[in-house]
Amino acid sequence: MPGNARHPRAVLTALAAGLALVPVLMVGPTAHAATAVPPTPTDLPTAIEPLATDVTNNSCDGLAKPGTVALGNLLKATYPTSSYGTVRACGADSITRTEHYDGRALDWMVSVRNATQAAEANAVLGWLFATRDGVTFANARRLGVMYVIWNNQIWGTWSQTWEPYSSCASTPQVSMDSTCHRNHIHFSLSWAGAMKRTSYWTKQVAATDYGPCRNADLNWAPPYAGYNGTPCPRLGTVTAPAGATTLTRQLASYSGMYLRGGSTGPAVSAIQQMVGLRADGVLGTGTVTRLKTWQRAHGVAATGVADPITWRAAMISRGVPPVAVPSAPGFDADPATDLLARESDGRLMLVPGDGNGGLGTPTQIGSGWNMFDTITSPGDMDNDGHADLVARTPSGLLYLYRGNGQGGFIGWGTVIGRGWQVFSQVFTGGDFSGDGHPDVLARKPNGDLLLYQGNGRGGVNPGLRIGLGWQVFDTVVAARDVTGDGKADLLARKPSGQLCLYAGSGAGTVRPGTVVASGWDTTTTLLSAGDITGDRRADLLARGTDGTLTVLPGNGNGTFGQGYPLSTSWGAYTATVGVG
Repeated sequence: MPGNARHPRAVLTALAAGLALVPVLMVGPTAHAATAVPPTPTDLPTAIEPLATDVTNNSCDGLAKPGTVALGNLLKATYPTSSYGTVRACGADSITRTEHYDGRALDWMVSVRNATQAAEANAVLGWLFATRDGVTFANARRLGVMYVIWNNQIWGTWSQTWEPYSSCASTPQVSMDSTCHRNHIHFSLSWAGAMKRTSYWTKQVAATDYGPCRNADLNWAPPYAGYNGTPCPRLGTVTAPAGATTLTRQLASYSGMYLRGGSTGPAVSAIQQMVGLRADGVLGTGTVTRLKTWQRAHGVAATGVADPITWRAAMISRGVPPVAVPSAPGFDADPATDLLARESDGRLMLVPGDGNGGLGTPTQIGSGWNMFDTITSPGDMDNDGHADLVARTPSGLLYLYRGNGQGGFIGWGTVIGRGWQVFSQVFTGGDFSGDGHPDVLARKPNGDLLLYQGNGRGGVNPGLRIGLGWQVFDTVVAARDVTGDGKADLLARKPSGQLCLYAGSGAGTVRPGTVVASGWDTTTTLLSAGDITGDRRADLLARGTDGTLTVLPGNGNGTFGQGYPLSTSWGAYTATVGVG
């Protein structure tokens, strides 16, 4: 278990200032000749990982990661009488951040006071840090070890040397053996190491993985969902307002920790108190049921899981106002606007944009999407910084599919609405109400136009009628901001081919329409996709009867320039969604 200071410079300063050292048994990292060591794989590549980047824990999901378990099993196989532990309950540790929370930490139970176990510890550390083929700390690199704590000392990739750990040199008593790591060795792994992607396991050098990033409105990041090659931004701490109750302060501190059925610990206790239960720290069936009731009452999908959407609702209910999180454009990890397209057999394809008006190679990211008659992208519905999808079934169920920012989804779709079959068209494309959250619009066959404001938690508020007579149009498009004033706009086409612009007011209404073009009756589909061309202006897509997909570059004033074909074989797709 790591101590309060990841980098022990302050500890060294205190020792240098005259802290008395009490002699204790010290075991260095030199291997004992008579003690076995773990095997080193054969046929390892000549290339090797750099020393692991120190990526501090920022999430808690209570799941041991495969590389962590594999390292524990490797040690146990080499030393059969030993044992190890991995995860800890969210909020249970005496320190704020620990890789035990996200499953990247391993405590291997060996004692410095047992000569055999001390020799085994020596052997493992010698094997881990040995120079091989001229490369220092070779196996530590290949396993993705970030730091090790053992017998009053800490070794980290930031210093590459053993340094005093906390004030352990002055506390030799047995009662301090756990705190000072004299009865176990603590290993913390990089995300590549924890996910078992490093060359020790795969014989391929792993790239640095920075893991999940937290959002500004929650203190903890969502669970690991896939490779992230970009360092996470440094964000401030979310705190409860002045005068808040103890429970509110606790909830703010734990906000974002991922708690599911079977989770335990102080964070669970806080959730139990929030939903009106006696706190026992175990998220059992009774707590799941009560949490679902609470979620329904607060406009959140009733999953029984304390996920980011639920935590955001909790913060609002306790008087901690939500923070709008900037959403990255596109559906994958790069900033370019992307397209999603559905094949006739229901496969969902990601067609990445290149940021310069072109498209990349389609990749399948889903199947079974022919169950929906509408698929659209509102932007970031759940305030996690990633674009999401909204889809409707013919029976009227409205689903939210949360994007993971890597070209895929977080979990399965969640029903966020029922009865939507009464609408002839459901569409999205920006924040019409001006509250920082994307909205959903819907048109009835009689021409009523309704606005459903996004609540920032993955759902929508009750609909408000904002227009009449919209049945005169055969297509309405939520065009994002085509006028360049920072407010989401609407485009509507009449059967005659006239294209009308309805500029958004930024307050949930639109201004009177103006005709901006004619002759648009030759296209079968109009689609808003954000900025396809990379000039920071919203563009429009049109698909012709021959299957050609054309981009019409926005001029930034509500009009569009000369179009050019993006693809001449788009006719195979039965639905297209712009994400950007």
